[in-house]
Amino acid sequence: MYAILLWASLALLPGAPAAPRAPELFPGELQLATCALDLPLTYLKKDMPAAIRTARAHPNEELVLLRYNPQTHQVSTQRVYVLVFTQPKTGKEVIYQETAAEHRRPSQARKALFVRLNPQTDRYYRAACFDQTVAATPALQELLAPTPTATALGR
Repeated sequence: MYAILLWASLALLPGAPAAPRAPELFPGELQLATCALDLPLTYLKKDMPAAIRTARAHPNEELVLLRYNPQTHQVSTQRVYVLVFTQPKTGKEVIYQETAAEHRRPSQARKALFVRLNPQTDRYYRAACFDQTVAATPALQELLAPTPTATALGR
């Protein structure tokens, strides 16, 4: 009886996960858990408030978009920035991505990407943490290969 009460009280603690984490995409992904960013960029109406909130919390922070192909078991990565633009006339917020190379260009010459995230195969990580973790883990170094072009983001 006391075990049930203890378990129930621990479940209500602030910061305790409300739902179990998504299953591992590939062997070794749990080592990147501290770098993960919960950014539900699916462009579905129900996910937009959380995506905008997370993007605003990490302005101009380089992120790594990791995509896993379950058929070929290949992992590809792309460095991106997730940004929020507020339309002046309507006040509507638009969330978009830029590759790291595009982000360094003058604002008039940048190209925005509107890539829909698949929560079952795609994850965002903070780039600095991701780089440190991968550098310290040889198994992850072998598995992760950066995607050379921005077109690899599309499906």
